[in-house]
Amino acid sequence: MSVRKASNTEDFEALWTIAEIAAHFKVCTKTIRRKRVELDVPTVLIGRQIRVRASHVPLFGKKKW
Repeated sequence: MSVRKASNTEDFEALWTIAEIAAHFKVCTKTIRRKRVELDVPTVLIGRQIRVRASHVPLFGKKKW
């Protein structure tokens, strides 16, 4: 496995937690967890914590709750 080093901070994208996404859309975290699987939204695992790239957050808003 290769590791790519970022040349500067512009290479980093903000990561949202499940709780932050739920608060943004005003739904519970369980709904976001369910939709993440249902919509096949790409995620980043940091240890056991699930994060979603900021550019993927709008994918949750494409379908009605």
